[in-house]
Amino acid sequence: MLTRPAAGLRPAAPPPPGVGGGGAGGARPATTVVCLGLPPEDEGEGYDRTHLELPDNQRALLDVVAATGTRVVVVLSNGGVVRVADWDGAASAVLEGWLLGQAGGGAIADVLYGAVNPSGRLAETIPLRLEDTASYLDFPGELGTVRYTEGVFVGYRYHDALDAPVSYPFGHGLSYTEFGYSDLDVHTRGSGEELVVRVSVRITNLGDRAGQEVAQVYVAAPSHDVRRPARELRAFRKVPLEPGASTTVRFYLSFRDFAYFHPVRRRWTIDPGTATIHVGASSRDLRVAATVEMEGTKQPLPAAITPDSPLADWLAAPGGLDVLRREMRPPAETGQSHSRFLTEPALRMAGSVPVRRLARFPGAYLDPERLDKLADEVNERAGW
Repeated sequence: MLTRPAAGLRPAAPPPPGVGGGGAGGARPATTVVCLGLPPEDEGEGYDRTHLELPDNQRALLDVVAATGTRVVVVLSNGGVVRVADWDGAASAVLEGWLLGQAGGGAIADVLYGAVNPSGRLAETIPLRLEDTASYLDFPGELGTVRYTEGVFVGYRYHDALDAPVSYPFGHGLSYTEFGYSDLDVHTRGSGEELVVRVSVRITNLGDRAGQEVAQVYVAAPSHDVRRPARELRAFRKVPLEPGASTTVRFYLSFRDFAYFHPVRRRWTIDPGTATIHVGASSRDLRVAATVEMEGTKQPLPAAITPDSPLADWLAAPGGLDVLRREMRPPAETGQSHSRFLTEPALRMAGSVPVRRLARFPGAYLDPERLDKLADEVNERAGW
């Protein structure tokens, strides 16, 4: 997979002592291919990598070759991402080979000599450094425990949510030709779980040789109750095109492509609002966009109230506040009209406290023996 294009020659620098171009008269080659990668001890099964760096001796080799002033093409062989931010500026092109099999050498040669037009795409983000990754502060954990605090913000979802700079974004990959995107059309049919959104886009090969583009569809869905990624990949397709040719590609998105699993409602949910559909060549290279209005999932009945439900849930339920005000009435001799736990400052502190536990607090004025009947009364008002 080509991650960096083959650009023109960089200004030549005098070669360091002991380094020559070779050949008659010391002529330098026009292009030098430098093969870099991870040694066996840096990656394998049964243990985790602790860094993203190439070996120091390989970095030194690249510096020496780049100093000769020749155009440098780097070919990588590695099972996982390596940091490139501190050296890829010395290369005119970078070809990521990952871990190839016994025919890998021939495949690399075909790409370098142009017999094959590359069309691979990154399945992960290449960060500027390890410290920029979502799990950096929580992995490998402590005292035998790993906390997965990143939630849904894994990989590109994390980097794109922060709009943080990266070396190469998710979905990135270059070709020996270029592609244009136009005529985006979005059509919606059905609603609720029967929702279908048809996305059509025209892709054109703008170059002078055949190639394959990977068109990617990202959805930015509305969200009110939970935090969601800025965009999520929902569909993609590889499109072969001859020079100058165009084609219309269609994608079909469903209810689940806009929904998330609501932790309280315990069901897949679409929040009402505007969803934006992007189509492009990577999570950061978004060429065209359109919006659709989401009517949202019909709200189910709220969860049934129990004595162990937090105070905030009782108050959110229809009639819950009226019931608690009636029951949590201080004795007349106190001169108070209602319990201090029903005041705004106290609600901010006690909203997460289960009502069964709250009833034991001094000043609650709530009979623990009546909680089951009170919960039934609130649930009946809610329609249960």
